[in-house]
Amino acid sequence: MQNVAFPKKTITGNFKLQTIAERSRGFEQFLSHIFSFEEVRNSPEFEEFFYNRDLKLAYHYVNIGDYQEAIPLLQNGLHLQEKILGESHSNVIETLCALVVTYCHIESDAHAHSYAKAALNLINDDGQNIFLVPLLQTTIGICWRIGKDKRHLESQLSRHVSDAIDAESRPQLEELVMMRFKHLGEQAS
Repeated sequence: MQNVAFPKKTITGNFKLQTIAERSRGFEQFLSHIFSFEEVRNSPEFEEFFYNRDLKLAYHYVNIGDYQEAIPLLQNGLHLQEKILGESHSNVIETLCALVVTYCHIESDAHAHSYAKAALNLINDDGQNIFLVPLLQTTIGICWRIGKDKRHLESQLSRHVSDAIDAESRPQLEELVMMRFKHLGEQAS
């Protein structure tokens, strides 16, 4: 904590730009310091403070079908997850998938496609990732709707699914996303 320097308290001038800037730098130093401790960084309280509240509220909006309200919350949560957890963390993939589902519901396939591509790049053909097959299925549908080549995705899907019955027996992307969101809500209880 020696490297964290908060400015001294003042009775007047709390709203001067210089005071605000000094306090902001001090707060950034403090956050960087506590972020250096893995136990803190991975704690539920840390996640709750930085992004889980937004994701829980997004779940509420998705659950009631208000996808437009969910999108900025998901985007903000994604941005913070990428900064805090790193771009390849499993929570980042889950939030990317939530954005795919949400954009599909409002028929914004171009946005859904860009988030789907980002998620697929992070999953990187990992057959153990529960999102891979449903995300491939969803992305193939998006590509079909927007006229993009989907053959490479179909080939990738066929490597991970033995037959049509196997593909149909797996949960859809939206089901997986909603299970993740439901799990977030239960953590708060």
